[in-house]
Amino acid sequence: MLYSFLRWLQSEGIQGVELALLAAGPLLSEYQKVAPTHVLTSRLVRSSEQLGAVMNSLGHPIAVPSAIQGIGLRGIARSEIVMANTFASLSTARLLATRSGQTSKPSELVCHVHELDGVAERVLPASPPIRERLLNSVDRFAAASEAVAEMLVDRLGISSGRVTVIEEFIEAPRPSSRAVSMARQRMVGDANRLVILNVGAMNHRKGPERFVDLMSTLVAHPSLPVGVWLGGERGSSVWLEMEHSIAASGLKDCVVLLESREDSASYIAAADLLVSTAIEDPYPLSVLEAGAAGKAVVSFESGGVIDMLRAVGQAELLLPIGDTLGMSAAVASLLDNPRNRELIGAQLAEWVNSTHLVEHIAPALWQVVKG
Repeated sequence: MLYSFLRWLQSEGIQGVELALLAAGPLLSEYQKVAPTHVLTSRLVRSSEQLGAVMNSLGHPIAVPSAIQGIGLRGIARSEIVMANTFASLSTARLLATRSGQTSKPSELVCHVHELDGVAERVLPASPPIRERLLNSVDRFAAASEAVAEMLVDRLGISSGRVTVIEEFIEAPRPSSRAVSMARQRMVGDANRLVILNVGAMNHRKGPERFVDLMSTLVAHPSLPVGVWLGGERGSSVWLEMEHSIAASGLKDCVVLLESREDSASYIAAADLLVSTAIEDPYPLSVLEAGAAGKAVVSFESGGVIDMLRAVGQAELLLPIGDTLGMSAAVASLLDNPRNRELIGAQLAEWVNSTHLVEHIAPALWQVVKG
């Protein structure tokens, strides 16, 4: 979403925006096209707990190319406003904001929060006084959902006047028909079977083990659905545990694991419906992408997906966290009724494409950043 925001800023002719990354990732070259980009590979950042926290929250490692030389903080111009794109980068953003106080007024500090309690607890300082000082140093918070805003105010003690809800947004996905066809081939080959897709990092928060449980309840469904988990790193400990669980459950013909891919929109467009088994997800972009593609969604009640499905009058597709049997019944009903599946998908498509694309929400985020 950060990349989409930077592209929007560029398209609007907004000058003076620079990007500082805690480490280089797969989008580095794309970031460099839309904003002057610095990679903080100095000992100060690389040895801090923040980088590890970012890795944990993303669910996969970040590559730090040896060809990129460390620049520390000195290579970044002082700015009137510094924005931390996650809690995990807030400590570094505060360093950037307060250093200008050496010669002039400190920068205003804005934090765009995409985390809920579990991740926030891991990435914020463990010491209550240090945590309080860090949060108090922020001038304005943009919360990625109502659930995130509730956490900030009710559980982290931040005054509501400093918090604005700015829901997540996407660029309209436009995968080519060839890409969609190839994605379908990778998921089910030439078989004429319905695809139930779950997109997310392979970690406990996203619920891959609950996805296997879900598919075990659907194994006897007449449509012989295939469950596809898109996300994760082949050979990781979680991946190997998932492979063992699938084999032990006799689901080798029913569950497919695919590694994380940048073209997830192709897989979403090629699927028949999307499920989210996450127990904590502030505002799942995969659900927005599924909605934009006209796909029905079934989810546990977690974070922003609650607001999404309620907005289109489909609250019955929200199940209490952990209610795998309830989710199974909702999914089976949609598998049995393609017309209803298409109707729900059309409702989501109309809502997402008219309210949650970058052009709808980026201006509001920019207003929060500017103050």
